Amino acid sequence: MPTLDEALPLILKATLRSTPGAVHPFDSVRLFASAVAALLDRQLRPSVWRPIVEALKDAGLLDPEPMDRAGMLEIQEAIRGKAPAISPRSLSPVKQLARWLVDRHQGRAEILAEPRLSIEVLREELASIRGIGPAGADAIILAVSGRPSYPVDRGTYRILVRHGWLDASSSYEEARDLMVHHAGDDLVRLGEAAAGMTWLASHFCRVTAPRCEACPLASMLPPGGPVGAETD
Repeated sequence: MPTLDEALPLILKATLRSTPGAVHPFDSVRLFASAVAALLDRQLRPSVWRPIVEALKDAGLLDPEPMDRAGMLEIQEAIRGKAPAISPRSLSPVKQLARWLVDRHQGRAEILAEPRLSIEVLREELASIRGIGPAGADAIILAVSGRPSYPVDRGTYRILVRHGWLDASSSYEEARDLMVHHAGDDLVRLGEAAAGMTWLASHFCRVTAPRCEACPLASMLPPGGPVGAETD
């Protein structure tokens, strides 16, 4: 059976279809802005979240303390007319991250990239923030900490299980560690793998009626076909 290492070049190639021309989605903005972008990227297309980040920057809200002080109506007003409208639910994790930085770290976003803070402690603290969770925590770590991580979404998990690279009973942590192990400690490579997996899952490896024949990873399936896939 083909291995995940053999499939990785195809997964990385899919990144070009998901985010054309992108090398790393958050490499041109500051720490808190990068964390905000990482959270919004989990819910929204780049064409949606990028103008939102720019609108927040123009309004002076891309720092933890101003973001923490701002009401939701103020934030939405800052976006209005400059970026697509989004729900308070999508913005809530951003507000909660700002509150955590203000309450626990004097509003210093630098803590997100502090090498003396272990990645395990940082991951646990971020994951405990309402609306962020384990995958959101790993998305922030990958975007801003300078340390390897991988935000496992449902699509990644589905692809790994259906191709026999991960047991269906495996935990989130086991799936994350598997991707980090195979993608290595190259942050750009990890980001590209995450983008590629998301694209492949949304276009081919769907929850029901997966389009295996057309998938770029079709040749990587086990001999008996996708493991546990629902086909009707």
